[in-house]
Amino acid sequence: MLGRRPTLKIGLLIAALALGATTKAQEERKPGALVGPVTFMIADWPEMIEMARILKPNWEKLGMTVNVQQATLNSMMAQVAGEHRAPQLAAFGWGGGPDRIDPDFFLTEFFHSKRVAKGGYNVGNYVNPDYDKLDDAQRAEMDDAKRHQLVKQAQQMLYRDRPGMVLYYIDYLTPYRADRIDGAVSVMGNGAALSYIPWTYLDGKTKQGRPIVKALTQYDISTLNPFATGEVTNGALLRWVYAPLVMRDKNLGLIPWAAESWKVLDPQTAEVTIRAGMKFSDGVPVTAKDLKFTFDFINQWKFPSYARFTDNVGDVDLVNDRTVRIHLKRPFAPFVANILGYAFIAPQHIWEKVAAQPGLKSPADWPNDQPVGSGPFKLVEWKKSEYIHFTGNKEWFHAPNFAEVYWLIVPSIDSELGMLESGAADLMAWNLTPSQLQRLKPHGDIAAPPAPSHAPREIRFNIALPPFDDVNVRKAFSMATDRKQLVNTLLDGAATVGNDAYISPKLDWADTSLKTPEFNIEAARKMLQAAGYTWDSDGRLHYPK
Repeated sequence: MLGRRPTLKIGLLIAALALGATTKAQEERKPGALVGPVTFMIADWPEMIEMARILKPNWEKLGMTVNVQQATLNSMMAQVAGEHRAPQLAAFGWGGGPDRIDPDFFLTEFFHSKRVAKGGYNVGNYVNPDYDKLDDAQRAEMDDAKRHQLVKQAQQMLYRDRPGMVLYYIDYLTPYRADRIDGAVSVMGNGAALSYIPWTYLDGKTKQGRPIVKALTQYDISTLNPFATGEVTNGALLRWVYAPLVMRDKNLGLIPWAAESWKVLDPQTAEVTIRAGMKFSDGVPVTAKDLKFTFDFINQWKFPSYARFTDNVGDVDLVNDRTVRIHLKRPFAPFVANILGYAFIAPQHIWEKVAAQPGLKSPADWPNDQPVGSGPFKLVEWKKSEYIHFTGNKEWFHAPNFAEVYWLIVPSIDSELGMLESGAADLMAWNLTPSQLQRLKPHGDIAAPPAPSHAPREIRFNIALPPFDDVNVRKAFSMATDRKQLVNTLLDGAATVGNDAYISPKLDWADTSLKTPEFNIEAARKMLQAAGYTWDSDGRLHYPK
């Protein structure tokens, strides 16, 4: 087996080839040359803006200029993930989607070399064949105890190679009007009002006979096409309409949802039976043919956000009108959590016509303006930048108590707080800091039960670009990052600091022996000095000679 340093150098060459050309930054990396400047890209959230304000001066004490580049979330993700054009540094605030509870999402989607591609989430070009082998092994290991050990070994390799750094895992504080809603449910990674694991919207009840519930959020979705998006909120809301086969319960256990049952016949074969009597919103009955079509459709078109399907799912056979048999290409341990928990049933009679439309490059490009699903909600209208209007599906086996839900797009936190205070809205599907929550304290009817998260706030290094192709620089930046200050300043302490291994310490998958890097700028500079970096009389950092 190749040693770590040669392996990673080969990986960097592969990553550079994946980018298509030698960049200007790479051309400028010469012995003794000035390091930087580097670009740090963030979404234009208040949390991210304040984060950058705190991080920039500490990083610049290492001797290089850091330029902060702001963008809207959608435009940032379109560039960094969609076009695979990340700058040297990029900050991300990941949502607590249910398919992200199993460690496979963060270990594979972020760091496997197969995800170095347009639409993939390995935006930092981490390519390490040794890591790929380890990640592939944890995905295939069906023995839970053995898989836990492999997952921990993968974390140890990430901690050593440092392709990114985890800042913290927020505690969700999502307020709602307790005088208007009874039975709200706060779930890990979701809080009480987010859309990912939406038990409040399913089991909550309105008081005072109010039929309409209004939820607030800062950002709009970008598409109604369930094949087109991997963005967590967009995907979660569409799964209100296109129900997943399996759902996380209130305690994060896996329960049947659009599927009535599943049976694992052997490590590479499973049968899934869908619920009886389901109908699409246009009245057409749902059958196993639709489910087989959906899997075949994904395999045919290879939508980027469904790479876990095309990686692992082979042939799908019809058993009867309600049951399919799924053949996996290889054993896949998170099959139930991350395939069945993400898969939905697309109406064949709609999507086979979409694929046949002339001039359409991919069905993912179709706007799907009138979604036809079979889940617990029906989508009535999406008015861009204003609202999304849902109605409850009374025919769903677990029909929601809310008759109507309006998902209101309100970009300003202050405006959202005012609307919640005045009664113009009922829930806030956005995380608040404790200090923001203080404003609502005088209103005794507003509640926000806290919930931890498994999804990180992180910064990814583009290791195909200097200076972050050097692990010493990556580790120095990690040491020059004061995570405790971030947690205390941005979130009033309502978060758990990260350790750069990407699995939340709140989950039993975490290797808790890997400690958070100590904030120490002097030690970071000594590390750079030991690696051959020097400073000129103006304090500017230079590459080793």
